[in-house]
Amino acid sequence: MEIILNNVNFSQYRSKTFKGTAFEKSRTKCNSKNMAEAGFYYCQTDTENDLVKCYACGAEIFGWNKSTDDPWTEHSKLSPNCVYLSKKRSYANELTVQEFLEILSQQQA
Repeated sequence: MEIILNNVNFSQYRSKTFKGTAFEKSRTKCNSKNMAEAGFYYCQTDTENDLVKCYACGAEIFGWNKSTDDPWTEHSKLSPNCVYLSKKRSYANELTVQEFLEILSQQQA
């Protein structure tokens, strides 16, 4: 099995995709840090300026309410079986190497 790593696999790089977007501005829950920690990276399109995508399950969400939407909650509503969500049990809880590799192997399947 070949495992391909890219920047969106890591929270610090996902966070950088939000640079210069509305997610960088002061928001309660729906900010660039929380979005990246919930597995999302930013995807600019011609029609949606707040489209994000989960690196693990591929779920795409747009139309965020800047003050009330919680990335973790919205992610779990759209993709309750996302392997990243099942492994990442809290905001501060980092993935183990084994959990990380499990997520990558799911992406390859």
